[in-house]
Amino acid sequence: MNYDEWDGPNSSRIIVRRDYRHFEYMITPNSHSHRNMIARTHPLVEAYFRDRDVEVSRNTETRNNRRWYVIMFSRLDDAQMFYLALAEHIDTLGVTFERFKT
Repeated sequence: MNYDEWDGPNSSRIIVRRDYRHFEYMITPNSHSHRNMIARTHPLVEAYFRDRDVEVSRNTETRNNRRWYVIMFSRLDDAQMFYLALAEHIDTLGVTFERFKT
């Protein structure tokens, strides 16, 4: 039996939040299900930015022979709105990004 990490219960969280304003996801597929996940998520990301006037840098980078789609926001508010809009696809790797402590 082949194990595919993109078939598990958390497999929809393809976008990784690295910092308050930095999001990224790998666009070089590892498997067939990963390719399907990219094909479902990338249009959602593009649709989010289509009609918004947001100061953001969106680039494709190559690291270790893999391509990454990197999103860097200029403003924290814009980054937070992106996070809220696509939360079901974003993984923080266990880090909580809280702006205000109570």
